[in-house]
Amino acid sequence: MSKRKLLQLVQENIVNGWDDPRMPTISGLRRRGYTSASIRKFCENIGVAKRENIIDYSLLEFCLRDDLNKTAPRVMAVLDPVKVVITNYPEGKEELLDAENNQEDESAGFRKVPFSKEFYIEREDFLEVAPAKFFRLSIGNEVRLKNAYIIKGKSVVKDAEGNITEIHVTYDEDSRSGSGSEASKRKVAGTLHWVSIQHAVEVEVRLYDRLFIDEAPDSHKEKSFLDFINPNSLSIIKGFVEPSLATAVSGDKFQFQRLGYFNVDKDSTPSKLVFNKTVGLKDAWEEKGKKDSNSINNALKEINKYFKVATREERIAIRKAIGETLAEISNYSLLQNSFKKNINNNKSSLLFANLILKYAPLKSSDYDKEDLSKLYLMSLRSESSFVRSRAVLNLYHLEYENEFVNLFKDEILKLEANPPKSSSEREKEFIEQLLNKL
Repeated sequence: MSKRKLLQLVQENIVNGWDDPRMPTISGLRRRGYTSASIRKFCENIGVAKRENIIDYSLLEFCLRDDLNKTAPRVMAVLDPVKVVITNYPEGKEELLDAENNQEDESAGFRKVPFSKEFYIEREDFLEVAPAKFFRLSIGNEVRLKNAYIIKGKSVVKDAEGNITEIHVTYDEDSRSGSGSEASKRKVAGTLHWVSIQHAVEVEVRLYDRLFIDEAPDSHKEKSFLDFINPNSLSIIKGFVEPSLATAVSGDKFQFQRLGYFNVDKDSTPSKLVFNKTVGLKDAWEEKGKKDSNSINNALKEINKYFKVATREERIAIRKAIGETLAEISNYSLLQNSFKKNINNNKSSLLFANLILKYAPLKSSDYDKEDLSKLYLMSLRSESSFVRSRAVLNLYHLEYENEFVNLFKDEILKLEANPPKSSSEREKEFIEQLLNKL
């Protein structure tokens, strides 16, 4: 992306200066928590090419994870806390537990982490009634607390709106990690991170995500790169960290166990620590991309059923399910490619392309007019009444200029004058509605 466009981001206050952690600048990467070693490794991996290339951002994040995994101390932090009380733990008792700083670095040693009767866990780590494959805390099920004890969910306390405010558990006194007892060697399904409430340090956490939702936002001639700004690229929350971080200073990097890599921002003060999320433990964008691609493929399989079911109710259910799937996909390039790929003489493909137009979160103007014209001509000439009907409905309901819709008036008039054998009464009604509109 050119410096001119980066300047536009700064001048229009889309970002907070050149060193905003979302910016692809050296100062931005440094503030985000990127290491010089990870950037050098990235440059070595991509090499030098004579022609312009688009390199997946995931490669840069991979290089960073690989470096931080070796060097960043592991600590515990809770970003969406819910209170847990151990009902059979002695009142006023405190313990200092041994916690490994980095299992990838033997020289990193251990630290002491305080443990007490009340602590925080992540809200998503508890379900009152859990499904079979939920390996975290629930009523009647056991989990291990990292470096601590095995606990078992017993009951919950809720507020007037039904929200859980406290989780009551019991603990196995003999199950302390590293104690060597039989109970400590007992295997349970899940391990949770936690922070003792009495000793927790409250911090501000800035959760950064990619600034754009498209891999090449300035490569679409018909769109402004600003159209691809990620509205969720920054969220600021309150969290709690273990007391060993109280003395952390700007630039210090940590792995918040089970959450990702974070570093101390320059806005931190002795009385208020501010952490930036550098990168997650896994590539969430790659996972989402795979999920979206799988959703597209599964929707295409459902399209085939559309032509086989016997009743209109069944077809409506299939169309609704496909519509809900398409509506959740925000990957502009994936939707565009899927749309173009399905402009062919196969009736399932044509119907799917028409459903993309109807349900996907793109505007009519986002599609190439030549592609649209080709799709509508092929759809109106299709042997399938379902395909023809969907094309007519799209032309009637979607936001097209009359000039564009009129391009297909002759085809529509042919359908009205000489209905194909497969034509249904509903299709004839749709054609009449569209011609009245024209």
